[in-house]
Amino acid sequence: MDKELYSEPTPPSNVLKQNEVFSPESILAEGVDYSMSTNPYTGEFGQARKGTVAATLNNIALLNKLLFADASLQNQVQISKVIDAVFALLSSLRVVGMFDLFTPDEWLSNDDQPGRALIATLYLQKYPQNVSSKVKDRLIKLHCQTKFQILSVNIAMILNKI
Repeated sequence: MDKELYSEPTPPSNVLKQNEVFSPESILAEGVDYSMSTNPYTGEFGQARKGTVAATLNNIALLNKLLFADASLQNQVQISKVIDAVFALLSSLRVVGMFDLFTPDEWLSNDDQPGRALIATLYLQKYPQNVSSKVKDRLIKLHCQTKFQILSVNIAMILNKI
């Protein structure tokens, strides 16, 4: 990997420095595209790519738009592309703590955000150990109520794994 695009790993720390103020530059230096990050909630350590959170937020908005639009073949292809892109980001999202800041239950709880729920189902497919009894109950309820087939199919895949 190109040294100018990669930040050298630092040892994981399970304790946040309580008075440390973070800036984008303190997390990732100018010109660096990857870093080794520590989840501030769990201490999990791994690689994170610059722009992962922003890409995820934009993909949620795009999924919401596509899911509420007509179910054309073009929209279905675009949804599939977004799912593939998000699936590739899940490890980085886990390492930066995105599913700790907002729990899977919270990701699944907003009826106006089916894209967010869909991303949560992708996360739970990859990390089924994060399906708590509360999340399982939420998944069952959402499975019965959702009008989005892709969401229903993804929920069924999780429920069949656990």
